Amino acid sequence: MTNVIIRLPGGGRIKKSNEKQSIEWWDYRNHFIENNFYSELKEIIQKNQHAKFYFISGGVGAFIYTDLCKKLNNSETLRAQIGCDIVSIMHKILINSLIENRVDVFPNEISIKDLNSLSHKKNRVFFIKPDINFLSTDSLAASVANTISAEIIIYIKEGSPIYHAGFNEPTIMNQWRIADIKERAKLIKGNYIIDSEALNTIESLIKKNCSKVLILNPSQLIKLDLINKNYGFGQSEDFCEVII
Repeated sequence: MTNVIIRLPGGGRIKKSNEKQSIEWWDYRNHFIENNFYSELKEIIQKNQHAKFYFISGGVGAFIYTDLCKKLNNSETLRAQIGCDIVSIMHKILINSLIENRVDVFPNEISIKDLNSLSHKKNRVFFIKPDINFLSTDSLAASVANTISAEIIIYIKEGSPIYHAGFNEPTIMNQWRIADIKERAKLIKGNYIIDSEALNTIESLIKKNCSKVLILNPSQLIKLDLINKNYGFGQSEDFCEVII
């Protein structure tokens, strides 16, 4: 079995419709989480029968709650835990959706410390419980990959392989060295494309296991086919690979 880590997208999955609400303050109802991407997960899993999948979601919608925590002067620890709780809600929704579609998914989140106990489990799909001890879900995904010696890690990021932050103009990056990502991160307030903690783990993984680390935009994941060249993602200019 090929071990595949997929860090699912975050807030970029929130969209807004132009529907006019009968009451002005109902405008919030125009915001929704785009579902097509998540509906395709079952097809991706079924197509790659010789893979085990480990999913970690981004914090879709978490910002609105962590921002409130900040404005109410809640502790950073509480903010981090609230972010984790939002990720767990998304995991619960996705796990139950896959079960309804008869996908062989483990019915509960699994913590990173319990990963080694999964060796006797016959399930092919697992969702990793978020953990406030990691800088982000990006870092958690990298640590999971390190724990299970994953062959491929996929980060789903809106807009890839075209990047804006840290560049003077929109720039296509098909092979992106870790050292360059770290340098550009210094120009940005807050976490960059992939945070420094994750990058350090990724660098070690590439050196130790020759793991492949890809950054894809959400529309590309449906193409994942592990037996094909470039994992089914087409020419190398169509995606971004993180290298050392």
